[in-house]
Amino acid sequence: MDFFESLPFPVTTLIVAGISVLTVWLLARNTPGWGPWVEALLAPFAIAYAIYWAPVWINHRTNIAEYSAWEPIAVGVWGLFGVAGSLVCVYFLKRRRANVSKNV
Repeated sequence: MDFFESLPFPVTTLIVAGISVLTVWLLARNTPGWGPWVEALLAPFAIAYAIYWAPVWINHRTNIAEYSAWEPIAVGVWGLFGVAGSLVCVYFLKRRRANVSKNV
């Protein structure tokens, strides 16, 4: 996790957004109805939260106050970028599913 912490914020934002899109794609492929849209809204924030707090959980660091102070910014930005990418992913999955069902 020290490597991840040393990366610039825009790079970590893209990494978390990519993980979010991949996760939502895996979850939403076979989920019917509104499920994929809900997953696209919730999963990126859960992923951002877990990745943000992982160094504290793994290394048992004592600077929890510093992590708590930056949490709304990091988790918020990471989550919003993840949601944006995930919503685009779900849109294309739904569109593809509609096209495939038309052609069958």
